[in-house]
Amino acid sequence: MNAASLNFKHLYCLLSVAEHESISRAAEIVHLSQPAVTQAVTKIEKLIDQRLFDRSGRGLHPNEAGQIFIRRTKRAISLLTEGFSQASREQRLNPSRLLRSLNTTQLRALIQLAESGSYALAGRQLGISHSSVHRSIRELQAWSGIEITQPGRTGIRVTARANRLANQAKLAFGELRQGIEEIRMLSSQSQVSLTLGCLPLARHRLIAKCLTEFLGQYPDANVRLDEGPYEDLFNRLLRGDLDVLVGALRGNLSEAKVKEIPLFESEVAWVVGSQHHLAKSSELTLREIKDECFWINRPGTPMRNIFERQFIDSDLPLPERIIQSSSHEVMLDLLKNTEMVAMVSYHMVTAEIRNGDLHLLPIEVAGAYRQIGYTVRDNFIPTAAQQRFLTLLTEQANRFNSGV
Repeated sequence: MNAASLNFKHLYCLLSVAEHESISRAAEIVHLSQPAVTQAVTKIEKLIDQRLFDRSGRGLHPNEAGQIFIRRTKRAISLLTEGFSQASREQRLNPSRLLRSLNTTQLRALIQLAESGSYALAGRQLGISHSSVHRSIRELQAWSGIEITQPGRTGIRVTARANRLANQAKLAFGELRQGIEEIRMLSSQSQVSLTLGCLPLARHRLIAKCLTEFLGQYPDANVRLDEGPYEDLFNRLLRGDLDVLVGALRGNLSEAKVKEIPLFESEVAWVVGSQHHLAKSSELTLREIKDECFWINRPGTPMRNIFERQFIDSDLPLPERIIQSSSHEVMLDLLKNTEMVAMVSYHMVTAEIRNGDLHLLPIEVAGAYRQIGYTVRDNFIPTAAQQRFLTLLTEQANRFNSGV
């Protein structure tokens, strides 16, 4: 079941029933009839295929599934309230007024419009006409007072405030999705989901080993592994498209609403293929290799900064013969078959060094190491399955640290 199918007015009724443990009292709060409130709760229970309340003569009391789903629903509403407050500049937006006005179709239209920048593309993603998307956006803008779009050079441009609201809406739907998954796991009905962003320093061994164990415990898990530049993956994490981002940590992210969890440190080293003429050298200096052809990450990455600092600190010009990429597989192939030198994190090439494919050059990379770990949003509460994967990351990192 898609969390975006849930009706926020029904969720408002659900929260009121949970708070007051009474249909009649909840009906007074939400200004609806008792049958309407009962119907709202029943529809949610049918949609997620789970009873959320124990009914007795003294009222309705959230059961275990209800407590889980209510917690996630409150978090979703909090995210939306924050998003609307920021977008409308109304710092004390009343959640009850918001819930009475919220329309799931409008939020889905906003999310797709923010991602695609086009009414036609948004409609295609939602399976509706572009005029329907346009109408939903117009209605959302009318009741909220938030400017959603502005004229652009080639069409429309989604405003910065609307983009932030779309991000909060995606996070809210993510909370509801996690709630549904958690309560279905109570009866072993759920196919758990895990969406990972993976950077080069993690995808070689760490992720593969953890996923092997994870899938052994959750064989029906729906896992998506996305690779790409750090900036793209980081922004997708903030938007809720990713649950976890694994790889080299950046630091200095205190204002980005994320937490970085270090797992282990990896030394930086110079390596060549075993056939390279430098592989026979027992002593080398940076000056002696400065004219070689180098494989290195693109500008602006931490590894590239370490690379350039080695030459600058040694009063040497930056090398001109370079190949820029983050593809570990291509790097290994070139090192094994060409006269190329690479700066890498040592843990990524330990197997190749052991079996003789690569050779570690005797040049110290002064004070250079990379912290490997994972990044999550600072308000992220994982499901049991997601927490298990994070635990596996820690356990595998401990094996790396102990040399296993």
